[in-house]
Amino acid sequence: MKDTCRILFSRSSPMRARLSYLFLLFAAMTCHPTKAVRQLELRIATLNYPPYVEEHASRQPTGLAVELIEHAFGRMGQPIAIEFLPFKRSLANLESGRIDALFPMRKTPERESRYDFALLPLLKQDIQIFVRANSAIQFSGNPRQLAGYSIGVLHGASYGIDLKKFSLDGGYKKLEPSSSHEMNFRKLLAGRMDAVLCSRLVGLTILKGLNASADVKMIGPPVGSYDSYIMFNKNKVPYDMIAKFRQAMTDMNNDGTLNRLQKKYKQ
Repeated sequence: MKDTCRILFSRSSPMRARLSYLFLLFAAMTCHPTKAVRQLELRIATLNYPPYVEEHASRQPTGLAVELIEHAFGRMGQPIAIEFLPFKRSLANLESGRIDALFPMRKTPERESRYDFALLPLLKQDIQIFVRANSAIQFSGNPRQLAGYSIGVLHGASYGIDLKKFSLDGGYKKLEPSSSHEMNFRKLLAGRMDAVLCSRLVGLTILKGLNASADVKMIGPPVGSYDSYIMFNKNKVPYDMIAKFRQAMTDMNNDGTLNRLQKKYKQ
């Protein structure tokens, strides 16, 4: 092959010249067989979830969870492509293998039986009840206090609580699932629902973006708290890559990177 790469062609017919060019192109591609093949991008889905994940017109995501993901995969030398999708579609695409991973996700027994998770969480979140500022709704921790009220939730989301306590099965008016938290807050502001169930920081950030911080209030203690992770399709992503990601996160925790980034976004 070494001699092939050095072959020189003399003047010849156009057809011979074309064949010679193709032969040289093939030879150039095979002269360095030990050269590493370009690593394929890992396709990762998320949703607009400020301040942890924020979507911009440039389509370049920012936020704490994004920075943690990018740092970990950067240490591995693994290229990634992050795309924004509605939550329900993200789950379907992860299941079908169209995407390789999804974040931020809460661990549940059902999900752990089908997917792989990082060992360390990306986020720790408190879930709160939001109502309009002039609302008379009271909440001290007992779901029965919300009987008769409609509550906005994210379609397909797991909040770390038994949502049946807030649903028709529990004697309440209804849960109203939407494709985004922002849509739920817009409905709340328009009087189309009575309350919204959402992560505290996410809710406060969305309301600030809508210039509606004074129009909505949180009531009562957190409904629940949970950790959020990146979730991998175990049938598509090799286990050794997941193991490397787990190690990268552990290293980031040990060298202070996790703490530094969390302080950057603390509110």
